[in-house]
Amino acid sequence: MKRLILLASLIFTSSIFAEDTDFFGVDITRNNNIIINNTSKSEYYTSANIKLGYMSNIRRHYISYSRAINNNSIKYESFLYNYDYFLPKYDLITPFIGANIGMGILHYNNQQQETIDYGMKIGLLHDLTYSSHIDIGFKYSNANNVYIGDVKYKENKSAYFGVTIGFEDLLY
Repeated sequence: MKRLILLASLIFTSSIFAEDTDFFGVDITRNNNIIINNTSKSEYYTSANIKLGYMSNIRRHYISYSRAINNNSIKYESFLYNYDYFLPKYDLITPFIGANIGMGILHYNNQQQETIDYGMKIGLLHDLTYSSHIDIGFKYSNANNVYIGDVKYKENKSAYFGVTIGFEDLLY
């Protein structure tokens, strides 16, 4: 929890430019690729991703937290710093490319294993207002083959759909 508070304060205190807008958001993510008993079958599961940060016309910085649980009670938590670079806007649609890095934790049978989680993403933002958007994208993350017993989590490919709401929209 101390890490979360520290990272959140760093992000918001670095938002010193007048054009930046603070936001929070929620994504619903369809994930795959937890490997059980060394089989390479992909297992699909759904998770929620909460994000908090700031954005301008050219970039978005934020922290995110997700906790995915599959049908076998295997949990994978991630706490990530994310950076998205916005490409030229077309009408109400802004394409972006991004990267993330942070900590991942695999939980299974009352054990846990930590790893560095990093990846890339692409997506589209659709403007609802100046500071609120619908967010659609695809993410790829690598978790460095973290494992507990016969459960292995090495990478994650996911599609997501979400919404970001600017604090300005809540105040006016």
